[in-house]
Amino acid sequence: MLTKDDLEQIGKVIDNRLQAEREQTKMMFHAEREETKKIVQDEREHTKKLFQDEREQTKQIVQTAKEEIIETISKETKTIAGFFHTTWQKFDDHEERIEKLEEDQISTHKN
Repeated sequence: MLTKDDLEQIGKVIDNRLQAEREQTKMMFHAEREETKKIVQDEREHTKKLFQDEREQTKQIVQTAKEEIIETISKETKTIAGFFHTTWQKFDDHEERIEKLEEDQISTHKN
């Protein structure tokens, strides 16, 4: 039969084992929590980098499009300016011909 001292000894052993299990569980929980924090932080950093990369790529696409639009407008402006210059020159040439014809017609009537 177990004595009171035996039962106290068994109780102490059980308490010590329970305390060791609690400490082990706390350490495992703490380690798991720290690992989870690290994973979340790594994911945040990765997501942040992806976002920054996408943002930079979008900026480059917009800049390229802007440059292409400016180039196209510049080319079209030169084309239109050339068209108007040519048209104006033709208009001036026609006016000169008309004036010359009118002068020739006037001088023919005078003679």
